[in-house]
Amino acid sequence: MNIEQIVRWYNNVTPEQFGVDAYGKRLEDFGTDGYLAEKWARMNRNPIEWMATLDPQNRERLERVIRKNIK
Repeated sequence: MNIEQIVRWYNNVTPEQFGVDAYGKRLEDFGTDGYLAEKWARMNRNPIEWMATLDPQNRERLERVIRKNIK
């Protein structure tokens, strides 16, 4: 995974795909508690900080998705 792949993912990801890619959850899995919306807002405000705060499992999932889908 390289910086170009990360930037392309960041620029193209939708809120729905964001939940699947970063957290392994669909939008409806988060209910109405605002968890995913807060994560989406954080990622858009400061993507580097957001990525740095991902737990190891979510970071690994996101890396796999980016490597596999962004060429």
